[in-house]
Amino acid sequence: MRVYLIRHAKAERDSPTGRDDDRPLKPRGIRQATWLGEAIAKLKKKPGVLITSPVVRALDTARILGQTLNLGLEVDDALSTKHGVNELLTLLFKRGAEHAPRAVALVAHNPTLEIAASALLGASSAPIVLRTGEALIIDIEDPAKLGSGKLHKRLRSDEDDD
Repeated sequence: MRVYLIRHAKAERDSPTGRDDDRPLKPRGIRQATWLGEAIAKLKKKPGVLITSPVVRALDTARILGQTLNLGLEVDDALSTKHGVNELLTLLFKRGAEHAPRAVALVAHNPTLEIAASALLGASSAPIVLRTGEALIIDIEDPAKLGSGKLHKRLRSDEDDD
């Protein structure tokens, strides 16, 4: 099973409502998400499903990816900032089985994504750092066994911070 773990692109520091969950993407974040969608579109094994957190910065990132990849979005609260790695992994393995052999892409948040990546890759991997607008592509040999994943590729635009 191939998994795309995607951290939302760069977001504004504040939101119009004052709520963290409502922070939109910065112009840089829009560029990051656009670049990431184009980079994923060039790969042989593209996602067959795109599932996103309902938090605005993740939703905005996923909308851009979905347009580029010609995929509809599924919004799942299990990927929101109020849930943790257990909910993310449960969703991943359920949806991965439903969409095999196509890849599953999840757009979510740290630290949950970093913890999930570490669990999927196992103890032999270095600690995972996942920056905004970055995707980890992981191939999982045995979905029933955590730690059986292999990092296939990392994708992130090299654009400097603004």
